[in-house]
Amino acid sequence: HAAEHFYTSGDLEPLCDFIETRYFQVFDNRDYRWNNELVIKTAFLVVLFSDTFYIMDSETAIDKGYADLSLIIRPDMRKYRLLDHLLE
Repeated sequence: HAAEHFYTSGDLEPLCDFIETRYFQVFDNRDYRWNNELVIKTAFLVVLFSDTFYIMDSETAIDKGYADLSLIIRPDMRKYRLLDHLLE
C-alpha cells in the first residue's frame, strides 16, 4: 500500500519506512560497505515498478541535470488521480 499511497500523494515517508523495514533489514552491516546509489535506486524501482500506469526511466535528462528515477504517467492513464514523480 505504500507504493499506491506514493503514486497519488507523493509522500515518501511511508515508502521509505517500508523499504527500510522490509528490505534493508535483511542486509548485514558488512553488506553496507558495497552500498551505492544504484542499490538505493534499485530498491525504489522494485517497490514502485508499475508499467501499467507509468513509464519509468533512470537518469532522465532534465535541463542541465539528470533525475535518478522518473515515473511519468502513461498518456492513457492520465484520467486517474496519479502524479508524475522525479526522484533525485
